[in-house]
Amino acid sequence: MSGPPTMGRSSGSTGLPARPVLSAALLSSIQERVTTSRIGQGVGRVGNMVGGVVGDVAGEVGAFAKKNIIEKIDITNRRRRKVFADDDEDIEAIRIREEQLMRQNEEEVLASLPQEYFTENYDSVTGLLVALPGDVDDAYIATLISNKEDVLSVVNQKLFNKVMANYNQFVQAMTSIHDLGVDIKQSTSSCKAGRQTLRTLQEALAFGAINILDNFKRRQTWEQVLQDLDAIQELQRVEVELKKTLAAGQYPETISLCLDVRDMVQYCTARFTCALDLDRTLQSIYQVVQERLDNALFETCRSWNAGIYEKVLSAHRLLGKTSYLAEKLQPLFVEQIESECKNIILAHALLSEEAMMRAETLKKLQAIRELCTHVKGEHFTNCLLTVLEYLTDLMLSHYEMSSWHEVHKDEPAIAMALAKFTKAMWDRMQRQVSIMVDSVNFSSFKIDDFLKFLDGIAQFLEIGEAFGGSAAFKLRTAVTASTKTYFEAFHRSRLEDLRTMLDNENWNKVPVTPTFTVLDVKEFRAALTILDNAIYVARNERQNIGTYGAVFVGLRQTGNPFSGMIQYATRRRGPLVQTKDDDSDDEAPELFADSVEEDDTPTIKRKTQQGDARGGPVLANTTINVVRTLAKYLHMMKTLQHISPDVFAGTVQLVEYYVFSVYSFFGSSPGNSFSSLEETMNPRLRQTLDRLRRKINPSLVSGLMQSESANTPQKAGQFRWAPARLFSGVDLNTNRNLYGLGFRAVGIESLSFVCEAMKEAQPRMQAMLPPTATDAFNSFYNDMIDLMGELREHMYRGVSGVLVNLDLFVKTVETSKWDMTQISSQNSPYVGILLNEFINLTRRLDELDKVSGCLPPKVRLLLLQSALRRAMDQLIEGYARIKKCSAMGRAAMQRDLKEIQIGLQQTTGIKAIPGQTHVENYIVAYYEINTDTEVLEWVKEHPDFTVRQVQSLFNLVLGGTMKNTQRHALDKEIQKLLRAR
Repeated sequence: MSGPPTMGRSSGSTGLPARPVLSAALLSSIQERVTTSRIGQGVGRVGNMVGGVVGDVAGEVGAFAKKNIIEKIDITNRRRRKVFADDDEDIEAIRIREEQLMRQNEEEVLASLPQEYFTENYDSVTGLLVALPGDVDDAYIATLISNKEDVLSVVNQKLFNKVMANYNQFVQAMTSIHDLGVDIKQSTSSCKAGRQTLRTLQEALAFGAINILDNFKRRQTWEQVLQDLDAIQELQRVEVELKKTLAAGQYPETISLCLDVRDMVQYCTARFTCALDLDRTLQSIYQVVQERLDNALFETCRSWNAGIYEKVLSAHRLLGKTSYLAEKLQPLFVEQIESECKNIILAHALLSEEAMMRAETLKKLQAIRELCTHVKGEHFTNCLLTVLEYLTDLMLSHYEMSSWHEVHKDEPAIAMALAKFTKAMWDRMQRQVSIMVDSVNFSSFKIDDFLKFLDGIAQFLEIGEAFGGSAAFKLRTAVTASTKTYFEAFHRSRLEDLRTMLDNENWNKVPVTPTFTVLDVKEFRAALTILDNAIYVARNERQNIGTYGAVFVGLRQTGNPFSGMIQYATRRRGPLVQTKDDDSDDEAPELFADSVEEDDTPTIKRKTQQGDARGGPVLANTTINVVRTLAKYLHMMKTLQHISPDVFAGTVQLVEYYVFSVYSFFGSSPGNSFSSLEETMNPRLRQTLDRLRRKINPSLVSGLMQSESANTPQKAGQFRWAPARLFSGVDLNTNRNLYGLGFRAVGIESLSFVCEAMKEAQPRMQAMLPPTATDAFNSFYNDMIDLMGELREHMYRGVSGVLVNLDLFVKTVETSKWDMTQISSQNSPYVGILLNEFINLTRRLDELDKVSGCLPPKVRLLLLQSALRRAMDQLIEGYARIKKCSAMGRAAMQRDLKEIQIGLQQTTGIKAIPGQTHVENYIVAYYEINTDTEVLEWVKEHPDFTVRQVQSLFNLVLGGTMKNTQRHALDKEIQKLLRAR
């Protein structure tokens, strides 16, 4: 059992036939013979075959050994069964049982075996002992042994079948050995034939010495040919490489290759005619490289690219032409400016169909001024911005090239050349732009296009003056002349538009969000942002931050500012594709929409004011348009700083005209003229209104602004205004709509909105104005904007006088009996009259606000306070008309006043009744004055009463004790004191 089975050995007592196998000696002999054979490659092949056969034979031997082991296991099992078999059971019974087991399903027998038998390290004996029940007899053990023997028999049979299945492989191995012998014989024959051939060659070499010398000479010839062919092949390879590097823009590599193969080309062209084509090809490539270098330098001057410039500079170094490069820069940077500008202007001129019909004629024009006259107005701004974009790219490239040489500290000739023509370059640029500005009439420009033009010129001046190191006097003069003329025409047009809008304004509230402020008008907010940026830049310039380097470092980071300002796609060497033109100067559609929406992305922090929680500020369409127009004026103050005082004067006129127009519409009320209401007005406010009134020319019905003389140039201070007319649909004279209170509230509250806008712009406007305009600026804000709150209250007081009817109230106070000896338990009749009037007023105010939403809480409060103050004044007026009054009468007055206070507080919700203290002082005076001296002291302490009211008071108190002369003297003193207040 310990060694492999040998050929002819029996299988013992199992009765199985013996299988012949290869012995170890046989295998060793085969390997030795194969190894020692001299048959070259054939022997190697045989060795590989023998190795495969030996492997197969070894497999068969192993299988046969496993079979002998199985046979011995089977003999052992049979012996075990004989030991444990019952004495009465004979061999025949066992054989019969085995035959029956063979017929059973092998899979069922194996399935009866527990799963633990198929796991590693399982002890089957321990498992059987543990599984035994407590009460075990011989029959149970015999049955258990029988079952296990059945399983073992099935396993052995399966193992036997697998062993027998490998028998055919052994037979195949023997066949392979036979084939091996045949192959060995064939290899031997091949070796014999090879030896014969070698013998023949050996004989031939002995007679071939002369042939060897001939072949050597021939070899030298072919080596020379090969060398020439290698040179030609190398030239072809270099040609391909040159084309690749040229296409990739690798100019230094291309030139280096050309220089490297120059000697090789001369060698080949001297020996071969076909090499002439290669020489011509290399010459053409060299010329293309020169052209590409010039084009790359041209592009680098237009749009800086450090990588391309380094390649161009390296290429010129290889060619030894750095001086040529320095000389080439000035024509590219300076002399090309005029021609490039002409190309841009011509491209924009050809955007119109009319110009396209005369394209050939326009191309022949040489003067820029003449070309500009053919550019349509709607295209001129973009044309100018494209020119400025090109010129800015040129300056930025010049700066980047100069900076590059400063960093790398090489080629000082180029750096000196760049610095030498910088001023000439800037002068040429501003001359071209000045010609364009002078050649165009800006009167037909829309305001947005004109502002864009101004912004572009302002930025170009900032960049150019930093670049050239000198001010652009000529360009600034041209811009100043054009812009001043344009602004005057624009200002007249805006005021005329404002008068037209006021004539057609219906003074209905525009629905807005509750937190809507002037900063939610996007045009106004954008204008403030522009002014803030301008102030920041100006502050930095004062701190010497806006230097040459800082300007161009900013351009390097943000890019060309004019690229984003061009409305349609324009590029210097590409087609111009026009997009939709934005006519923002027309009436904004938001003015006629149902509501004005807020912008979600403000650039300036909003202030939550104006407007109640329910409906927002009270505004009219014209109000929002005025704020938008103010935004344009603010923008122009930044871009037209050279005429900023004129722009500010125009802003003042716009605000003054709007304020005075609103005042002329709603400043009076039925039964109350302007003059009667202005008697109680703040003197400063009255002077301001008188000044504005003098600017109105009632005879003018059109042409909002006219000079006093048609031949006199119209300046800001010489204009007279045509008055605006109240829209015919606005009714201010009937009690049915509270005398147009809704319309009045919209107009009056709109003044607060405009005032808010002017206060928001105040510090920015002041920063834009020169010191010489400070007095005019302060005067406007002190005499106009700061008085808007008082004007608003004055106008509400005027309308509040007709909201309650106090005529019956005053008459009842006058006719009541006041010389009573006892106080009645009932209130005086006038108390109920006054309370009923205010009950009706509050109800009607609530109804009006519910319908129109134009009475926010603070407006309602102001109206009620004004009405209450007037009621208290009328109560004093009624008391002043009393002819006789006793002490009980004065007590009744105090009781009535207390009842009026309680009733009005409940009706209006106002805790402190305006004017109540004034009435109390008048009533209490009856008890405080007993002499003429005390009367005068009381007048000094209470100067708010009229002469008639004071006269009535001292007549009631001292009239019966004074002589007429004393009364007249006291009356004069009282009038003197009241006039001096």
